[in-house]
Order: sequence, then structure tokens, then C-alpha cells
Amino acid sequence: MKYQHLIILLSLGIVACSPKQEAKKTVKEFVEASISANCDYSFNDFGKLDSTRYVTDSALLIMRSQAEKDAAFKSELKYGRRAVPKEQLKYMNVKMTINEKDTTYTFYLTNDLKQVVSFK
Repeated sequence: MKYQHLIILLSLGIVACSPKQEAKKTVKEFVEASISANCDYSFNDFGKLDSTRYVTDSALLIMRSQAEKDAAFKSELKYGRRAVPKEQLKYMNVKMTINEKDTTYTFYLTNDLKQVVSFK
């Protein structure tokens, strides 16, 4: 019986440290630091974590410029940086409710899932 409990605990530990969980944590921290003070928000769903090599640095700059116009977020956002140009990025779609309006954002993260580099 004790052996089964150990297996269950180990399984839960593996799930809790999954890449998706790390990405969710990073996105939540970014949003909490970046959301406008007058916004009421909640997270509804975190999509699949995936990767891409097709987002260029110029595309990141365009997304950042557009994000500055989003009234839900502060005008001067603090983003992470790619370690190497053209480095693979991870991304995740996140469904949120902001001021009673449902919306979906795509957050792009560094490959190590520690920083948000842009969102749209």
C-alpha cells in the first residue's frame, strides 16, 4: 500500500513541474505586472504549449507596438529577450476575461519558459 502512495506522489510531482505549468506561471506573473490598475481580469483557459521558429524579431517589435495600444495593459511593458536571434520560441493561447469581456491572447515565451517576449 505504501508503494502505491509513493508512485502517486511522484506522479503528482512530475505533473506539477511540467513545462505547461511553468509557462502558465510565467504568463500569470507577466500579466499581473503588466495589467492596467483599473482592469479587472481573470484567466479562463490556458491552451496547448507549442513552439515556433517563424516569429522574427521584427514581428516581435510589431506585436509589442500593438500591445502598447491595448488599454488593458500598461503602456511601457517589460519583456524578456531572446538569448539568440531566431531562437525557437514557445507560445500559448490564453483565454481571459478583462473588464467583463472575453478575449484571447497569444503569449510568446523564451525557450526556457522564464520570460514573455511578446504577446498579441
